Amino acid sequence: MQIRTLATLLILVTAAAVVSAQGSSPTLGPRPPSTGTYAPVGGGTLPSPGAVGGGVLGNPGQPGSGGGVPSDPAGTGSGGGPATGPGRPTLPWPGRPTPVGVTAPPANPPGPGLPAPPVGPGPPPGPPTNPSGKPMPVGRTRSTPHGLPFAYDRWENWWTLNRDRYLDVSRTFAARAQSTEISGDTFLGGTIEDQLASPIFLHRATVGDMLLPILRTSLEDPSAVVRGEAALALGKVGGSDDVSRLARMTKVNNGYVRQLALLGLGLTRDGTALPVLHAYVSSNRKQDTDRAVAALALAIQRDPASLAPLASVLYRQGANRNLVASALYALGFIPHPDAIVTLMQFVRQRGNAGDLRGVATLALGKQADRTLVPDLLRLLRDSEVHVRRSAALALGQVPYVSPLWSRRDGLVKKLSTWEADRTLSSEARRCFEDHLAHVERRAATEASHLDRLSRRVVEALEMSLDRDRDQMVRHFSAIALGRIGTSEARTQLAKHYRRKSGMVAARGFIALALGIADAKEAVELLRRGIGKKGLNPSTKSALALGLGLLDDVGYGPQLVDIALSRSDVELRASAAIAAGLMNFRDARVPFRRELERIRHPALRPNIGLALGLLGDRDSLDILEALVLEGGSTITRVQAVQSLASVRDLASIDILVSLMKGPRITDRTRAAALHAAGQIAEKGMLPGMEPLARDWNYLLPFHVINDAVLR
Repeated sequence: MQIRTLATLLILVTAAAVVSAQGSSPTLGPRPPSTGTYAPVGGGTLPSPGAVGGGVLGNPGQPGSGGGVPSDPAGTGSGGGPATGPGRPTLPWPGRPTPVGVTAPPANPPGPGLPAPPVGPGPPPGPPTNPSGKPMPVGRTRSTPHGLPFAYDRWENWWTLNRDRYLDVSRTFAARAQSTEISGDTFLGGTIEDQLASPIFLHRATVGDMLLPILRTSLEDPSAVVRGEAALALGKVGGSDDVSRLARMTKVNNGYVRQLALLGLGLTRDGTALPVLHAYVSSNRKQDTDRAVAALALAIQRDPASLAPLASVLYRQGANRNLVASALYALGFIPHPDAIVTLMQFVRQRGNAGDLRGVATLALGKQADRTLVPDLLRLLRDSEVHVRRSAALALGQVPYVSPLWSRRDGLVKKLSTWEADRTLSSEARRCFEDHLAHVERRAATEASHLDRLSRRVVEALEMSLDRDRDQMVRHFSAIALGRIGTSEARTQLAKHYRRKSGMVAARGFIALALGIADAKEAVELLRRGIGKKGLNPSTKSALALGLGLLDDVGYGPQLVDIALSRSDVELRASAAIAAGLMNFRDARVPFRRELERIRHPALRPNIGLALGLLGDRDSLDILEALVLEGGSTITRVQAVQSLASVRDLASIDILVSLMKGPRITDRTRAAALHAAGQIAEKGMLPGMEPLARDWNYLLPFHVINDAVLR
């Protein structure tokens, strides 16, 4: 009887949902099942040819989700229909927003964990769901296609999204490759080949001449995967000359190509791309997914001119949830007071869905505005779990150090230069010193205020770390404490790490936070933790990375032993990265041998990453042989993923040789294009890094999840 009653209720609920859907604008459908092969955090393999993993950000292997079949030159995937919202907002912008016509989700959090991304083309799949749309409960025995379990107590997702901020591969490789060991030829007086690094930022014009013709030609490739990766890479490498090309790609039938071209327009960071992106966001005739991706591209541009089209999305009743979330998130990157006002108004309206309020709260943190701290402290006690999670992360993004001290240091340096040149009169010196003293007094006053503010924030975060009923609020509170990094914050983190009960799940997050806070006093704690037999490999991996962030070179030999052992693959990868972080130079030779020997799809890219952090140029010879002469596609792709960690002119040369060579599959070509864009990006950090940093990966907005992992 109970079974029949439950079945009847399920039918009624389904019927009600259908009726409701008929009266509102269409929403994004469920993600197609994944058919690709993925790997654990930090690396992985690409999907098998013709079966790229599903996702909202276009799936060239699944027609009907905004993409087309890769082998189809036209990319004839039908995609979703255009939005059918009510049109223009009833209130002109700026003004007080009306509640978005999106119903709030169930009280329970909508899902644990975003899987870690693959390195290469193809967005990751989302958590498995049952017919009602709620995520299926998945325990430690089941895992995502990336090899990570869907569980609240995993630190890997946060590390994957944020590690570019701490790895700093391009600068470390350039610096460390300069200090190679002295060879015997030095003493024999022979000619020595130039072994010095050639970092990309010193050869921008050369890289452009090598890559841009290949990227532009690849826009016409028959494979949708190749065209999409070419568009994304062209946005990262190109500039104003390529805006018109990418704009044309936004009009093609294939959704995967179209959406990566929109992201590429944002990554050009060129103002001439703004009209195209504004038109996409504002048009009701475009697909909701495309409009959401265009909003995220505007976030990369960070132009105040984008404020009006982004905010106008919030006024449309029945707006698609992914579109609203993307517009809210993008507003966090617009440096304008009206963006803060709009976001704060949205957060304060309790009628808005809780997870959308969480996105707006996270966007407020992107503004890094100290005046928002009182509001964020209140939101840290909000009844909605997503809001509390985002508030904890946002509090860690606020700067608690006075910028006046940097200004004061600059003035002192300038005064010293003038004195050395003897170009300063006594009267000018007196006036300058008076100004310097005024800046110092202001800096001291502001520092005193910020010190009181940071102590207040530390107390609130410590309370959340200790008492909040949601594990992710506690985890993100630990990360925020690490970012604040004061003595009080380090003391609280060490205290909670030592706790014997109740905090086991958070220990990995706390270990990373101690590393971020540069808590040298915690080195022995982390060392003892790695040596414990009963501690799980996941937590030990976080401890190893914490030691790497703390530059504990004395533990380098043990990390090398772990990386070369037969223990857990995830632990071995983390130990290798940690050795690279601390520049343990004795790891170069054994890691170089392991890179050539190992075949594991997750371990080889991470060994390559460690060698990139170590500045080991000799490993480029091994990678070149694997890329150009690899016996299989999977070997080539793994080597390309490793090569992407070394942002050097030699890396580009190898990739160009690969793409010009014979017998290259679409899968390998797409991976090479992705790596080329990753290596040759304009800035020191990846262009998508600001979007990925501290993205609350439990928020159920697949468009943002897919985009930030590009």
